[in-house]
Amino acid sequence: MLAAFAACEKDLEPYSEEQCRLNFWYLNWDNEVAMTDDIGDRMYSTYNQSDYSFYYEGLPERDTLWFKVSTMGFLSDQDRPIALKQIMQDTMENAEAGLHYVAFDDPDAAHLYVMPANADTVSIPVILLNDPSLEKKEVILCFGFDDNGTFAPGYDEFSYRVIRFTAEAVEPSAWLEGFFGTWGPVKHQLMIEWTGEAWDNDYINKMYEEDYPYLEYMNQWFHYKLEEENAKRVADGLDVYREEDGTEITIPLYR
Repeated sequence: MLAAFAACEKDLEPYSEEQCRLNFWYLNWDNEVAMTDDIGDRMYSTYNQSDYSFYYEGLPERDTLWFKVSTMGFLSDQDRPIALKQIMQDTMENAEAGLHYVAFDDPDAAHLYVMPANADTVSIPVILLNDPSLEKKEVILCFGFDDNGTFAPGYDEFSYRVIRFTAEAVEPSAWLEGFFGTWGPVKHQLMIEWTGEAWDNDYINKMYEEDYPYLEYMNQWFHYKLEEENAKRVADGLDVYREEDGTEITIPLYR
């Protein structure tokens, strides 16, 4: 047994890959760091894509989204630069650097894209700009790692992220029609005002994965809250809540 153990031990090769790589950091359904075989269609839409609207954040001039990055390879006792690049898409209008977001090679932002010494994870920002053109359209920003001689891209599945953003009221891709009914901007705004939560892509996905019964509860809460508020409006001589096109807002009970 000792001889066999010694032979197995001798066969182990020390890690010798000199090229350091980067991956965007995801969690799987069990809230653990995802492996490549965890990635399926819904994880792509949930984790690869972020939907953002300045509208639901009070229309600030700019806002920052943060993305966690992890390394493959040896650590370093020095800070190491991270390079990002935009990946153009043909599915919708691409965001324009300097107009819709702060360019990744902007000298004033370079210090934000660094893997600190002796670290294997860091959160890096993407700074979105609320250009007036976003009041009437949505743009897409797909970005990934650029090989800068220090880091190269890692696994294909974890090598890029996508942000779709606008200043309009838009339907989150994670919207659950079974719980909230047909999406509408007035309904969405009421849900935000009544709860203080954004009910955006990130929040809905978080509840879906971590507290599904809460969504069932909130379906009932919203249903009866809408009935209560409409009754108050009618008593005051007002019409029930409607979308801008005149459609009455409803939230059916989940079945």
